[in-house]
Amino acid sequence: MTHITQARIEKTLAVIIATAIAGERCPQNDYGKGIESAALNRLAKTGWIRVEYSSTNFRTIHILKGPHKGKHTAPDTSGNKVYATLDADGHKRHAVVDNSHRTARARPSMPRYSFLQKDST
Repeated sequence: MTHITQARIEKTLAVIIATAIAGERCPQNDYGKGIESAALNRLAKTGWIRVEYSSTNFRTIHILKGPHKGKHTAPDTSGNKVYATLDADGHKRHAVVDNSHRTARARPSMPRYSFLQKDST
């Protein structure tokens, strides 16, 4: 288990609050700027925040306690649905997410297995 100090937890919370007040996207994990997964987990388990994950790990963090209660970082604007949450009850995965609105990748009409083709000689 990763040891996380109270100072690192407070720094992470300060970054989240500043980001939520500015209405910006939650920063990605960056150990130099104050966002750490271990600190997010501790803040969620103690009921300070709720983290919502949408596809490609976009995080929206809701502040649940303190003077900034009710504020949140910018939501995912790509139309992807939330597939998991992290809060005081733990990490929860939701039902399969339908991202059918996303463009499908082009695929060959049939597999091209050259080793299965009969020798034409």
